[in-house]
Amino acid sequence: MTTLILLVLASFVLGSIPTGFLVAKVKGIDIRSVGSGNIGATNVARGLGKGLGALVFLLDVLKGAIPPLIVKFVLLPMPNIHLEEHALMFVAGTGAVFGHCLSPFMKFKGGKGVATAFGAVLATHPLIAIICISGFIVVFAVTKYVSLASIVGVSSVLIWAPVFGFKELALVTIPTVLLSVARHGANIKRLLKGEESKFSLKKKEPEAS
Repeated sequence: MTTLILLVLASFVLGSIPTGFLVAKVKGIDIRSVGSGNIGATNVARGLGKGLGALVFLLDVLKGAIPPLIVKFVLLPMPNIHLEEHALMFVAGTGAVFGHCLSPFMKFKGGKGVATAFGAVLATHPLIAIICISGFIVVFAVTKYVSLASIVGVSSVLIWAPVFGFKELALVTIPTVLLSVARHGANIKRLLKGEESKFSLKKKEPEAS
């Protein structure tokens, strides 16, 4: 149990590295002053271009994927580990998601956790991750709302994990889903009012990340 606690704490620290802020800082830009002010990949893409936005997305995905992979190849081979494998892996990924959303380096502010959560699920159960991101792509293609697509994508793991027989994975995913949805609170209000901005690299309007 001590090993698991230390792993989650280490995952939190890894997840809390503000990749979007750092990438923008290298370019001499404070990403918090651009668009929505969010440090996630979408806002970076708007402020710095698709290439750097894609880089931040990849880095955020890796932050979520690395802790579960450490569990799989380092922790699980150890004796006295009794949790279901996929659930244990995602518990580690959850630490990274919370670190990303509540980074102590950013005064406990951060991104919205979608890319990091995707990385955690991708490392834990690739098929479920592919299905979830496919839902994101479909919703985004139809609506052009990154926020709505993100909410649908991150929430759908709660549906697909039990479908594939991973009920424990669905249970440990709940805190991550709730946190990510809560981080989209302002977007949800704008969606309900019909005031949410559709994604565009040419506009500097509020947008989800």
